[in-house]
Amino acid sequence: MPDQKAKQLNWIFITAATIASGGLYYFSLGLEGYRLLAWVAPLPVLLLLTEVRAGTGATVAFLAYLLGAANLVPCLSRIVPLPVLLATLIVPSMAFAATASAFRYALVRDHALEAVLVFPVAWTSYEFVLSSISPHGTAGSIAYSQADFLRLRQRR
Repeated sequence: MPDQKAKQLNWIFITAATIASGGLYYFSLGLEGYRLLAWVAPLPVLLLLTEVRAGTGATVAFLAYLLGAANLVPCLSRIVPLPVLLATLIVPSMAFAATASAFRYALVRDHALEAVLVFPVAWTSYEFVLSSISPHGTAGSIAYSQADFLRLRQRR
């Protein structure tokens, strides 16, 4: 019986992390999001990753980002064909899952400094590669949610 309760509690935490991270991304992505939420949006998933198996962690990360990117559907569904819309949702979700998995890989091997660095480096690399090969350049970059944050852009 205790094992059954532990499994139920584990699924509650997994679901909560997915919804929390997805919700934070949902309200932070795009041009008019709450930009500071994007800074903490990956945390629920990243905190969960050492407590679950690698496949579960990757699935949670994929679903969380997919949930967050769903805020783009009403706008994009009117201007792009369905295959492009699906790619716009699935490709970044896969990249987020891969980035989170790289973070988990470094963390479970007791490479804390690498784990702290691997997530932002991997995500920045993904966005750079995407902007280099995409005919739309940087469209869809999470950086657009930070574009009007003057304190971030200005130096003193």
